[in-house]
Amino acid sequence: MITAAIFFSCNSRERPAYAKKTKAEAAVNSTIDMPFVGKRMFETRPGVSGTGTPHKFVEILANGDVFFSFEQENQSDGTISKERFYAGKYTTYITCSFEKLNSKTFYEFTKEAIYEVDGQHNRVKNEECCGLTEEADKEGCMCDGEFLTLED
Repeated sequence: MITAAIFFSCNSRERPAYAKKTKAEAAVNSTIDMPFVGKRMFETRPGVSGTGTPHKFVEILANGDVFFSFEQENQSDGTISKERFYAGKYTTYITCSFEKLNSKTFYEFTKEAIYEVDGQHNRVKNEECCGLTEEADKEGCMCDGEFLTLED
């Protein structure tokens, strides 16, 4: 008896179109109240925002798949860097890892806002998170932001 196995490898972080939801995923998705369906822009560190700062986006599909993306323009030559990261199914706490930015960030979602959190789900404070009108305490300001709707 001859047994053969075929293995496929893929570097893409995108969920393949043919991947089906398991019954467990379907049950979880029906009980989780997602903050929105669609694509939103967000900024959690306004203290470092400016020319050349990456614009960050989160997209939640109706099936619960969550994608993070960013777009950044090089001010000297006008080239654009982009990356899209599949973060898995929607949960209140989600991790985003951008290879091009060499960053890994933990987020907490609420209906109104997105928060940076540490690995134990504690909300992060940092001086980089203070806006122009905020005064930092000794720990900094809350690293949070609103979900901004994109114009068509």
